Amino acid sequence: AGRLAVRYEGMDGWWENETLDEEGPDKDNLFLRASLLWEASDTLEVIAKYEHGDFEVLGRPQVVYQSDQPVNFLGEEPFPVIDDHDRGAGDVLDTDDTELDVALLTVNWDAAVGTLTSITGYATYDTVRQTNSDIAATPALNRIQEEEYDQFSQEVRLVSPGGETLDWIIGAYYQQSELDVSKTNTDLDFLRAGPLSVPPLVYTTDERIPTQFDQESTSWAVFAQGTYALTSTLRLGLGLRYNEEEKDLDKVTGATGLGARAGANLIVLANPASGILIEDLRSHSFPGLERDEEKLTWSANLQWDVGDDSMVYASVSTGFKGGGFDESYSNS
Repeated sequence: AGRLAVRYEGMDGWWENETLDEEGPDKDNLFLRASLLWEASDTLEVIAKYEHGDFEVLGRPQVVYQSDQPVNFLGEEPFPVIDDHDRGAGDVLDTDDTELDVALLTVNWDAAVGTLTSITGYATYDTVRQTNSDIAATPALNRIQEEEYDQFSQEVRLVSPGGETLDWIIGAYYQQSELDVSKTNTDLDFLRAGPLSVPPLVYTTDERIPTQFDQESTSWAVFAQGTYALTSTLRLGLGLRYNEEEKDLDKVTGATGLGARAGANLIVLANPASGILIEDLRSHSFPGLERDEEKLTWSANLQWDVGDDSMVYASVSTGFKGGGFDESYSNS
């Protein structure tokens, strides 16, 4: 037996960017899901699933209702106020293009001791996002972000037939993933947005070096849970899970040619007092970072069948989520 579902969504933009003379948001989204069931025998069942998505958005409505920001040093108006909710101004059209794939294979085998289940999963996505980060009509700060993610997982569990004095489940889980993120400031000249209370950073060269954030993660766990019937209406459940997780990271941020405006035609490349280059102050390199964690968690619950159609229960449990690294951190 099989099933196929397809969904498409398209939309033409209703908002006009007066600076670029373009409209948005234009949407072009496609999603499909396919599943297949194979009953190999009376005791063996195989289920395969696959999902694919392709989502593209061109243009994001941005409207400035009020602004007291004066013109910049070039006489440009960074945030023009337009008396129309369907129009705005921006020097870059925001775009978002994401493609994803998910595959899942489940095998159930009914044996005398219980049901053995294997779940194998794979997921991946790629995203490219361009943003008018300063929401201005001038190129003060614009960015492109690219992100790639891959994940493989495997779970195996054995579940008792059920309905016994002691019902139980035991299993193991493994996951490996890789995340790569890079960001590029395609435009950077803060004073093009007008007088600001931040350092007036500016690029002095056409060279743009993307940031690097490459993380690999591996985790595994074993778990067990049992439910014991104290009486015909009262049950006690206990569970344990042991988890280990390891993350490895290479993170690099560069700022070649970065300076600071001291005037319309004067750019400073270093601190006059110390001589330290501004690009060095805004750069860092953290290769070979590691993070290892392990945790034992537990759960307990008590269930009481008050009647044929009602139950009262109480439960308590602990949880664990491994820490990580901050991709967006940009200071040294």
